[in-house]
Amino acid sequence: MAMGTSPQSTPTTIRVLADAITAGKDGFLDTFPIGIVMHNAAGAIDYLNGSAKALLKLEDGRHQHVEIANLVSDCGFCQLNTQQPYSTQQLPVMQALQGKIAVVNDLTIMSGEHPLVLQSQAYPLHGKDGGLIGAVAVYQDITAQLRCAA
Repeated sequence: MAMGTSPQSTPTTIRVLADAITAGKDGFLDTFPIGIVMHNAAGAIDYLNGSAKALLKLEDGRHQHVEIANLVSDCGFCQLNTQQPYSTQQLPVMQALQGKIAVVNDLTIMSGEHPLVLQSQAYPLHGKDGGLIGAVAVYQDITAQLRCAA
């Protein structure tokens, strides 16, 4: 969990962010230094901010063709300790699309010649009727933090 947040406040914060997107404040989330990705209930990417495009290498509209089942291969997600492709079912966004809140700290992607280690948090999004309407996933580069801790 990020410093300064509590489990109770984070879903509320995510809901505020989701409301900002649906209200048409597109540029608002591009000011955040973390990657924010919104998925619809089927798992397709509906929105990602500039940081997510850069971190996940989904720039130039490529995200419009990425389905949730292909997220691991299209983004090159691997598990930190094994360097094996990350299990799609274990991705936090997949868990969120099943109604669960999930966090992992062992997601790696290649950035040039060096791997980046990402923390990924994902939260289900519910409509006013309580039904699942999608999920939001947040990605943050924690490579430097892990190096300092080692």
